[in-house]
Amino acid sequence: MYEGAVQDLIDELGRLPGVGPKSAQRIAFHLLQADPADVERLTHALSEVKARVRFCEVCFNVAEGERCRICADPRRDDTSICVVEEPKDVVAIERTREFRGRYHVLGGAISPIDGVGPEDLRVRELLARLGDGTVTEVIIATDPNLEGEATASYLSRMLRDIGVQRVTRLASGLPVGGDLEAGEGFLRELVPFVYRKYLDYAAIADIHSIKRQIHAHKGFGAIAVKGHNVKLGRGGIREIEFFAQTQQLIAGGRMPQLRVRATEEALQALTDASWIDETTRAELTECYWFLRDIEHRIQMVYDEQTHVLPQTEAELRRIALMAGFPDTASFSSRLESVLKTVERRYAKLFEHEGELSGAHGNLVFTGQRDDPDTLKTLRALGFERPEDISRVIRTWHYGRYRATQSAEARERLTELMPELLK
Repeated sequence: MYEGAVQDLIDELGRLPGVGPKSAQRIAFHLLQADPADVERLTHALSEVKARVRFCEVCFNVAEGERCRICADPRRDDTSICVVEEPKDVVAIERTREFRGRYHVLGGAISPIDGVGPEDLRVRELLARLGDGTVTEVIIATDPNLEGEATASYLSRMLRDIGVQRVTRLASGLPVGGDLEAGEGFLRELVPFVYRKYLDYAAIADIHSIKRQIHAHKGFGAIAVKGHNVKLGRGGIREIEFFAQTQQLIAGGRMPQLRVRATEEALQALTDASWIDETTRAELTECYWFLRDIEHRIQMVYDEQTHVLPQTEAELRRIALMAGFPDTASFSSRLESVLKTVERRYAKLFEHEGELSGAHGNLVFTGQRDDPDTLKTLRALGFERPEDISRVIRTWHYGRYRATQSAEARERLTELMPELLK
C-alpha cells in the first residue's frame, strides 16, 4: 500500500476496464515521472471528452453534436441498418470501408447473469427507426459470444415478426481447432442452394449488376495506372473471378466437376468442360497471377490490406522495380495490356446482357444500392426522381408484397418491368 494521493490514483486507475492492480501501479508511476505538460494535456482531454461528447440522437454512436458524422452524412444508404453492441464496433466496421448504410448502437448485449435484458438495450429506439418502411435490411453485427448470439437470436425473431424484409447476420468462420468435418458437411448441405440446376436470366443480370455497382460506388470508371485498384477496378482481379464464378453458377448444377474454389482451378475446369477455350484460359490465368503479384507488391510497400496503385511517380517506380521492370513506362505498358485483356474477356461474357433489360437500357433492381445504368435508363424514360422509383421497385423484388414473394413471380416481374415503365 502506498500513501495518500499515490494510492488514490492507483485505486482509481484500477477501476478502469482491463486494468489490473499491477497495470494501475505502472500507469500511476509513469504519470508521476511524466512531464507536467503531458499530464496537463491528459487532464484536459479527459475534461473535454466528458464536457463535449454525447450520444447521437439517432443511432446512439458517440458524437459532439446532436448527430454523429455518419447520421449527418446524406450520402449514406438509408435502406440498410447495421446493429452493433457498442460505439467501438462502429469504428471496426467503418475501417473496412465496405458498409455504406446507417448504424444502431444497442448499448450492450442481453446477459441474464449480469441482469441485462432486452428492456435495458436500445431496442425500442431501433423499432421506431424501422416504422416508416424505409429500411429494407437489418444487419445484426453483435459479438460472436454467448451474449452476442443471444441478442442476435432475439432481434432476428422480433424483426421477422414485424415484417422486416431482410434480416442478416455477419458470417463467422471456423475457429482454429474447430470441427472441420462438421464444417465440410455444412458446405455440402448448401450446394443445392448455390448450384441450381437452372439459373434464370434475371439472376445472370444481377451478377453483372454487382460489378457495375462496384464501379459506381468505388469510382472505378476507366482503366488507368496511377491510383488504379488492381482488384476492384476495371480489368482487375475481381472481373477474372466473376468471369469464372458466373459460369460456375450457370453450369455447376448439372456439372459437379465445375464446383471448385480456386480461380485458376475453376478456369481449368471450365476449359475441360468446353465452356471456354484454351486461349481464354491461358490469357486469364496469366493475367490473374500477374495482377496478384502486383497486389502483393502493393501490400508489401504499404504494409496493409490495400489494392490501390500509388499516385506518385516515385512510389509507382518502386512497385515497378519490385515487380522486375526496369522503369515505370514498361510496367505501365504491361499493366494496361493486362487490364484491357481482362476487360475484353469479361465484357464478351456479358455482351448479350443488355437484352435482359429491354431496348431502352438496363433495368436491374437488385442489391442494396441503385444500379447506375438503371438510373440512367429511368431518366431517359422520363422519370424526374429515378432514385425514388428504383427504391420502390427494389422493395417489390424483395417480396414486400405477397404477390412478389415467390421466385417465379419475381422472374415474371423482371420480364414485365420494361413494358410497365414505358
